[in-house]
Amino acid sequence: MSRAGTVRARWRVTGIRTRSAVAAALVVAVALTVATGAFLVLYRHSLLQRVDDTVTERATTVAADIRGSGRPVEPRRRAGDPASVVVLDPSGRPVGRGRAAGAAWPAAVAGARAGEIVRKDVVLPEAGNARVHLVAVGVSTGRGTYRVVAFRALSPVDESVGDAAGLLLLVNSVLLAIVAAATWWFTGRSLLPVERIRAKVAGITAEDLGARVPVPGTRDEIAQLAGTMNRMLDRLEGAVAAQRRFVADASHELRSPLATVLTALDLLDDDVFPAGSRPTLRLARQESERLGLIIDDLLLLAKADEHGLRRRDEDVDLDDLVVAERGRLATAGKVVVTTSVEAVRVRGDRFQLARAIRNLADNAARHAASRVALSVRREEVSAVVEVTDDGPGVAATDRVRIFDRFVRLDGSRERGSGGSGLGLAIVWEIVLVHGGEVTVGDAEGGGARFRITLPIHPDDAADAPDAQPPSEASR
Repeated sequence: MSRAGTVRARWRVTGIRTRSAVAAALVVAVALTVATGAFLVLYRHSLLQRVDDTVTERATTVAADIRGSGRPVEPRRRAGDPASVVVLDPSGRPVGRGRAAGAAWPAAVAGARAGEIVRKDVVLPEAGNARVHLVAVGVSTGRGTYRVVAFRALSPVDESVGDAAGLLLLVNSVLLAIVAAATWWFTGRSLLPVERIRAKVAGITAEDLGARVPVPGTRDEIAQLAGTMNRMLDRLEGAVAAQRRFVADASHELRSPLATVLTALDLLDDDVFPAGSRPTLRLARQESERLGLIIDDLLLLAKADEHGLRRRDEDVDLDDLVVAERGRLATAGKVVVTTSVEAVRVRGDRFQLARAIRNLADNAARHAASRVALSVRREEVSAVVEVTDDGPGVAATDRVRIFDRFVRLDGSRERGSGGSGLGLAIVWEIVLVHGGEVTVGDAEGGGARFRITLPIHPDDAADAPDAQPPSEASR
């Protein structure tokens, strides 16, 4: 990337307050630079004009004296007069012992005709190469044309302009700092409502769509933005509420006919059907049971969205739940199941925690190549439940979104192998309402390891029985 491109990229990521302050300082700096330059030019011109007036007045006064007396006189320096005067005879030599006697005056000055005024800025080597402004006036007498030369050094003008430039530079620097700081501060004050809006929006979740951003009473663009965002949140809340009502109502409405179908299938006698239709009957039962589980999942998530999961607090032995899941998976006979169990007790809802562990176990069994491992142990003041499989594992980029609803990473749409995409979302909700966390990582030797961490109440940790030795169960 070019230097200009780098500068533009850095400018885009700079905050509004900083950009506003820099922009205001640049605009004021340009204006002050132009104004300062114009002032210094006019100021220098004014000083030079004053020097010229002073020198001209002195030269013409001496010339008038010579013209009135008819003879050259040696001019005397007046007290407080910054201009010096030299009278040159017709041959160009100074009259008397003037301050600049012996100076090599330019030919144009020495040749000033009678009544002519010549103005020049010259450098006098005899005065340390000082720059001076001189005015020469020719005076005609009976002895010839004399020239009255009045001059004044320009160094005070240069020093005065330099001092003014330094003072203006200091004042402009202070003014720029004040402008930048004031712009930064006022911009920050103006953006405070925006920051409050941003902070409020950042805290709004799908479970808290009733929150609204604060509307400032300034009736400006920011107030219009806040009102627009609140109206947008109103529409979102209405749409989400309608969706949740639909899911809940549809799930409730489906439970009754599904229960009727399941009852009818249970009452059917396999013996009255031909042998070729019995697999179809079993498939209908399996699919009906699967549909019932999906409906239960939808109802649970709808309740969680509407007013959050409600748990019943009781003593729950996690080791009993893990042992129960081991027996269920071992009975299914699809994978080899191993367990490592310690006696761990937590406070929570037994049914919900059992469902969370079951969902993880079913997920592991569905993706395992041949083996699933269940474990529960205590780590300081936390209970840890791990479910490991030897399947393909979960990519690092998918380890967060895998707990979203209807996310299926296996890509399979076969009813027998693919899940509904709700099981892990339910695990997340259950663990969250119990104050814990659930994560997924890599298992040793390949596969996925799901880890549930739940807090242990200090009293439960103190009264917990000694750890049981790890137990093993296989297929």
